[in-house]
Amino acid sequence: MGRERLPLAGEWRFALDERGEGTKREWYKTFLPDTIQLPGTTDEAQKGQINTNVTEVMHLSRPFFYKSPAWYQRQLVIPAEWQGKRLTLLLERTKHTTVWVDDRCFGEQDSLATSQIYDFSAALAARVHRLTLVVDNQKQPPVSGHQLSEDTQTDWNGIIGRIELSATDKVWLDDVQVLPDAANRKLRVRIALGNLAAEPASGSITLLASNGPGARKARFAPAQDKFVAGRNGSSVEIEYSLGAGAQFWDEFTPALYKLAASLNATVGTNHFSDQCDVGFGLRDFSTHGTQFTINGRATFLRGKRDACVFPLTGYPPMETAGWRRYFEVCRSYGINHVRFHTWCPPEAAFEAADLLGLYLQPELPNFGGDFSQELPLQQYSRGEGRRILQTFGNHPSFVMFALGNENFGGDAVRADMLKEFRNLDGRHLYAQASN
Repeated sequence: MGRERLPLAGEWRFALDERGEGTKREWYKTFLPDTIQLPGTTDEAQKGQINTNVTEVMHLSRPFFYKSPAWYQRQLVIPAEWQGKRLTLLLERTKHTTVWVDDRCFGEQDSLATSQIYDFSAALAARVHRLTLVVDNQKQPPVSGHQLSEDTQTDWNGIIGRIELSATDKVWLDDVQVLPDAANRKLRVRIALGNLAAEPASGSITLLASNGPGARKARFAPAQDKFVAGRNGSSVEIEYSLGAGAQFWDEFTPALYKLAASLNATVGTNHFSDQCDVGFGLRDFSTHGTQFTINGRATFLRGKRDACVFPLTGYPPMETAGWRRYFEVCRSYGINHVRFHTWCPPEAAFEAADLLGLYLQPELPNFGGDFSQELPLQQYSRGEGRRILQTFGNHPSFVMFALGNENFGGDAVRADMLKEFRNLDGRHLYAQASN
């Protein structure tokens, strides 16, 4: 079996916790009294307090304000054929969450920019369960910026984007990173393997590139490599040559390709398989002297700042079509570059920018701060930075990354963070701060 997904969009049970007690209330043991549509926010559902403040002049006003824990609950039916599989819950974009299945807590997460993924492996029987989440926009990580502020998108409560349960075999492709060598038209493919089987797994990985949007037709030969994955997984690196017919990606010819990675593994007499498709572009964004270059050619950035201003919803679009329309307006004004002020857009933004040939600069959610004095800020920023690079790094439109806006103090700490990020992912340019 490959990957199977169960979307969880639709009507959920719901309750506001206006006393702000959060997990102390143990509402995961009860049947919540109200309903709400997910994906969505409490603002859209008109839950919370009606905003009667008519003196707000520095930012947009929310008709309904809510900043406390909110509880979301639904029935979860595990198909019989998923028994014994690796099961994960994905929440594409939300705030601080805590998750229960029935009366069992599966922990808490607080990533703002990347999907929160909870592992339910070997814990759920093939039957009906009760899934309960508490989203607490009052419990914030030690950062600031437009990912959280009321200035633009608002500090909403809810879950937006994809909400889904997925199943894979117990040996799977956990992560696939495509590192292009544009000048030589080659790829270095770095693959992390997961293994929840009782013993080490052995097998092979096959890679095959194909043409995507904007690329002229070309044929690519497959590449294959063998592996042995320990009980907790391992990593494999494969070099893949595209050949002279492969096109570069840039703003004028945004040629995209797809890399299909297929896994076949054996543990004893048990066989496992998985497949993952990754989009990529063949590009090298760098510098020469004081100029930026794309694939060795000097380029001029004609950019704008994006502070996450989406007044109709209070949050960014989570579908490619919304971002494509936005970027097409940008291009009509001659803009080829967007800096995301103290926030990172969702997957849909990178997909749209890949298609249209825009150069993007996401940032960590920091309005400023002394990294040497604020250890929680430093620790969270390092972790969130690694998550952003892993989640969005394959997109050719992701060309630059900054630690935030107007950061001050802790220069040595910030320099060390950039060194860590460069060593982890050399596909982007990095800066300690913007503006």
